[in-house]
Amino acid sequence: MELTTANLPPRLDAAVRAAVGAAALDARVHVASTGPVRPVRFLDVAVEHWAAQLDLVESACTGAAAAVAAATRDGAPGRVVFVVHPPTLRAVDGLVLAGVAGAFLTTFAQVAALESARSEVTANVVVAGWTAETAPGDLEVSVPVGRYAEPEEIASAVAWLCSPAARYVTGAVLAVDGGFVVSKAPGGRPPVPRD
Repeated sequence: MELTTANLPPRLDAAVRAAVGAAALDARVHVASTGPVRPVRFLDVAVEHWAAQLDLVESACTGAAAAVAAATRDGAPGRVVFVVHPPTLRAVDGLVLAGVAGAFLTTFAQVAALESARSEVTANVVVAGWTAETAPGDLEVSVPVGRYAEPEEIASAVAWLCSPAARYVTGAVLAVDGGFVVSKAPGGRPPVPRD
């Protein structure tokens, strides 16, 4: 197995390396993220914000393409997993860049899934729930399970998508977020705290 990662938060990167490594997979694996969440409101987005975000998206995409090309060339199984933030599926006030970057990687993964489907290469997306390391502020109240995700919980989903058990899963978007994307607070703002 060959594993490459890009733009993952440090704790998640370590958890992914441990989980995927423990699975002893016979595949080329590339796991990448959109990078850290940079809170910025829609009306305040400037060229420098886009440039920084697009650099991270570009490195995720080029790394994935290189991993898929190597797997295809070698006739080996390949797995690409993009780890994106919750605003990819649920708009959150002030997190426009995270949402757009995640949507970009989701589309990229789905096109990669189509183009690589007959080559034993899969490409999927994990919408990773907020962790203590990634939450841009106090968002724990808006997570239905009542807590942030542990990096190991997200890494387990990534490892499964890389496993032989998931070889028929490609182009999928899996939310591992404690129900965050299905909690419908107006305007993407956290709901009123529960009693």
